[in-house]
Amino acid sequence: MAHDEKSPPKSGAKKFASGLVPLQRVLLDEADRPIAILSEGKEQQTTVGKVVVRKLMQTAASGSPHALGHAMKAIVAAQQLKQQEIDSDVEFARRYRKHQQDQLKEAVKAGRDPETILPHPDDIEVIEGQGYRIVGPSDADELRTVKSNRAYRDVLLLQVVLEERLAGTSENSSAERLPSTTPLVLAQVLNTMLPVRYRLSDFKILLVLDRHGRMSKRELLKETRQAWQRIRVSPPRGWMMPPWSKIQAKLDVLLPACVNVYAQVKAGKLTSEHQIAARLSRLGNF
Repeated sequence: MAHDEKSPPKSGAKKFASGLVPLQRVLLDEADRPIAILSEGKEQQTTVGKVVVRKLMQTAASGSPHALGHAMKAIVAAQQLKQQEIDSDVEFARRYRKHQQDQLKEAVKAGRDPETILPHPDDIEVIEGQGYRIVGPSDADELRTVKSNRAYRDVLLLQVVLEERLAGTSENSSAERLPSTTPLVLAQVLNTMLPVRYRLSDFKILLVLDRHGRMSKRELLKETRQAWQRIRVSPPRGWMMPPWSKIQAKLDVLLPACVNVYAQVKAGKLTSEHQIAARLSRLGNF
């Protein structure tokens, strides 16, 4: 059932009732399942559905297409219903995006914070022939996470310039250190993880680094420390991040452990925020 444009449902929820019965969904899943077959002595990757069509043609040629014909009709009927669902989702997404655009214009006109309009209309991505997806924050909690990651990225870009400025001093020189590698890599990773609308292009990153590079050493030290403090981190003045070789070794251990935590959450073995926070805390103390 479609929803009224004036009162759209929370983004991310299924927007239309399904026209497919469970057995039809299983049938479509099976038809789309990839398999390998031998054809003329060579292995080929295909799908069950394509094999059924091929077998139907072969059976029809031998004069007995009845059973496979029924399977083919069932697949076609299910695909038609699936396409109707996709078309409905695409139409909903267009109306939903228009609704959010109108809400955004009203917010700007009234002097309200435009970031309170969630999801942003530009983050509602219509995918012709497939449906749609939300590619940005859809509620206040997600927006806070995006802003936090953006703030970390921006501080790391300041740290890049600071470390390059300090790299020539004797107390900060190191045979294993490449100046600014660690903050630059982490800034790039965080930038890539952000929704597209919040990312900086490579050219814009260069402009930001150039702007920071025009600061005096005194200004750079002060601004970098204050930027860290704004995100509730308090490194000493002139602090430099560990060399990338040490960070990479730690990540090689932490990333698989984080994947394991995610798997346990998904399997229902870690169910409370307290349990998850405690497990992540132990990882952070590695």
